Amino acid sequence: MNEDTDEYTEPPADVLREMQRTLTLKATTAQAILDTLHHLDEFWRRYASPTAHAELRAYCTAQGWSAACGTHALLDSIGLHALALHWAIDAATNHPTTDHAGGTAGANHDNKETT
Repeated sequence: MNEDTDEYTEPPADVLREMQRTLTLKATTAQAILDTLHHLDEFWRRYASPTAHAELRAYCTAQGWSAACGTHALLDSIGLHALALHWAIDAATNHPTTDHAGGTAGANHDNKETT
């Protein structure tokens, strides 16, 4: 009998090796993916209708995610993956990229100074 549990189990060693492999892609490709993630994030957070959000909730529920938190987790993951990709692009190109507002994205995240 196979029962699903909520307990975390470490993936097998071969799966861990696959998860830790380095992927190489062109900076222009990474930037295009980052731009797409930003567009998706902006659409869902600013422009999607209540009907579209209800459909996203239904999709997340059908995937077995929480009906209450699934959509928020999905949308947050878009932003977090975009941030990780942004940092990778910055590290690979050795200079910060700019965000769509014209500033340097992520450069002032630790700046506590207010104006």
